[in-house]
Amino acid sequence: PNNKWVTELKDQFRPYFEQDLTGIINHKKLLKDYDSFFNIAAKPENGRIFKFMAFAVWKKTMGL
Repeated sequence: PNNKWVTELKDQFRPYFEQDLTGIINHKKLLKDYDSFFNIAAKPENGRIFKFMAFAVWKKTMGL
């Protein structure tokens, strides 16, 4: 269910990856391939993508 959720909501999460994530995630490369990277509905379940999203939201929410 995580993969379907990530795929359906990927556009709502894009702004969280537009913040500066230097030293953690190459956000410029991620944004370049964003749609293919987060279009995972038909792929095997992988919690790593969900963790990327949770981290980006946490970082922005905490103002770090």
